[in-house]
Amino acid sequence: MVPKPLDCLQGTQIPAFLSKTFDLVNDTTLDPIVSWHRSGQSFVIWDPVTFARMLLPKNFKHNNFSSFVRQLNSYGFRKIDPDKWEFANESFLRGHKHLLKNIQRRRSNQSMSSSSSLLANEEFNNLEAEIQRLHKEKTEMMQQVVELKNENCVTHQYMESINKKLKAAENKQKQMLLFMAKMFKNPTEQHEQMLRISSARTARKFGKHQPHEEGDSRGKNVLETDQSEAAPDHLLEPLSGGIDGITAKQEDI
Repeated sequence: MVPKPLDCLQGTQIPAFLSKTFDLVNDTTLDPIVSWHRSGQSFVIWDPVTFARMLLPKNFKHNNFSSFVRQLNSYGFRKIDPDKWEFANESFLRGHKHLLKNIQRRRSNQSMSSSSSLLANEEFNNLEAEIQRLHKEKTEMMQQVVELKNENCVTHQYMESINKKLKAAENKQKQMLLFMAKMFKNPTEQHEQMLRISSARTARKFGKHQPHEEGDSRGKNVLETDQSEAAPDHLLEPLSGGIDGITAKQEDI
């Protein structure tokens, strides 16, 4: 039997970081903490706290989660979901551990630029989402301000009408109080005045109900006046001599 050469002698050696990471992701007992995505083309760290506290010290001799992420970035992994810790690399696939040899660690400058660009994209996405949220809140607040202005205008008009009614009621109350004060101050005079007013109203009503009697009395007065103003009896006597006498007098003249 011919012995097979070691994998490390057959080609490019797989970095220990990639190999350990693949084994962690491929371990189904750790699925609640880290597992493959259902597509098998990326992996997700579901519980970063437990991952950093339990798995990193055992496999990488540290518990710094940010350092682990920087290591992934240095090997060309990219974070594909802003809402969870999901990373992908075209050569990091489920069931294809042999492809890990194609993953090369980038130089420090490339790693820094990749990491900075990744962070810049994340910050940009976060800022854009924040701007949209603020714009939405501003629009809602402006609508609320318009509604409050309309409600305030209606309330102001209602208060003005209430104030007018209150002033009218106060004026009526003052008039009633003045009337009551006069009554208590000189009740006899006020009683006589009220009797006079009542008598005048009764007389007016009585006059309206007897128009014929008033007309008859007025007719009698007119006849009596005509008779008193009639000419004396000696002026009504006939002239003596008749018309001939008057003519003779005119000829003498």
